[in-house]
Amino acid sequence: ASGRLYGAGTSGGICPTHGGRTKYLVLSLGWLVLIQAAEVCKNIVLAGIGGLTLWDEAVVADVYAGNFLVPHVAEGIGSSKLVAEVMAESLREMNPMVPINFVKGRVATVTEATLESFQAVVLACSSFTEQIRIDQLCRNKGIAFYAMETRASFSYFFADLGHHMYAVDVKNGDEESTLTEQRTATFPSLATVLEQASAKLPKRTHHGVYLLQVSCRAILDSQCERFTSTVSDFSNLECRRWHL
Repeated sequence: ASGRLYGAGTSGGICPTHGGRTKYLVLSLGWLVLIQAAEVCKNIVLAGIGGLTLWDEAVVADVYAGNFLVPHVAEGIGSSKLVAEVMAESLREMNPMVPINFVKGRVATVTEATLESFQAVVLACSSFTEQIRIDQLCRNKGIAFYAMETRASFSYFFADLGHHMYAVDVKNGDEESTLTEQRTATFPSLATVLEQASAKLPKRTHHGVYLLQVSCRAILDSQCERFTSTVSDFSNLECRRWHL
């Protein structure tokens, strides 16, 4: 069982810019990745965020029965309810202090105006085209963007925090005390990562990034949003050593 940690001050590590005031939008909850989305929702709600909105049009009858936030699936009850609605009910029980809403809608209908009241967006189970589009909308508004997907046995998680400021403690000369330094990290967009030539990627880039690039290029080239790459697709990549 997961521990429950309530309070606005506990989520500073999740989105340091806004801390406990951070409002999250989680897009697309259907199919197998629904389990991953459920885990993300549970963790951020228990941390004590400023609010959560679930955006999806799937109904309980159409989803996988393994989601612990949708108990009606196993019981065969309420199958006509929206997944977002049932998940919202379960999450409110976990932490009544967090405002949780749901919207019936498709990812394709999301615009910049949709995102204006949020500081972080989580996108699950969506096409590469939609991931790239939503990431760019978030970058335009200075919103943190996270994407996750499962394709066959391959899963990935992507984060684009734009220009992200954080603090680190460094040693104060020869003294035992430490000083806190403010630093900035610049995150690339998803489009940049997928388009980057393999030869220009950092030396210790995980091999999963190359697999992601290959699958994305093959899918977009074929205009088919499913994993259809073959062994011949990998021959187009420049041969190099993969570092685990």
